Amino acid sequence: MTMRISKFWKTLDALIDAATDRREWASLLGDEFGCVVVDEPDCLLPLVRSTGTPATSIACPSPGGEGCPRRVVHHDDGTIRAVCGDTPKACADLDLNKNDIMIYGLDRVGLARSIAAAFDLSDRPASFDRRLVFRIGSHDVFAGRGFPVFLTVPGP
Repeated sequence: MTMRISKFWKTLDALIDAATDRREWASLLGDEFGCVVVDEPDCLLPLVRSTGTPATSIACPSPGGEGCPRRVVHHDDGTIRAVCGDTPKACADLDLNKNDIMIYGLDRVGLARSIAAAFDLSDRPASFDRRLVFRIGSHDVFAGRGFPVFLTVPGP
């Protein structure tokens, strides 16, 4: 079975630290969201998972003002809103839920395993380091001769 996740790669290029709130992941990934987010029912390639940390701000559609990005505000009645801090307001406030504001990040180990399997790399490590650059296996050219394959992903 072939699955295309071209938006996923573009999103990784666009995101600082390969992490953002769930709402932004969904917006950037569109129809690929369910394919790569771990807790989605249609997830076939679990590459993005919750960090367990809630966002304190939400991206603005028109960033650049002094009040950007929108602040996440928790009200006494349990509602959550993202509030524009610009005067006058540059973008609309948003009604959110707890899932919307959870930070989701790239599962680097999951990505490494998926890439190693897709390229049928040999000599895969039993476990992968959580460093910015790490070895994920070897590409065999012929018996006894291969090249190490490394993965690098920016972020924490």
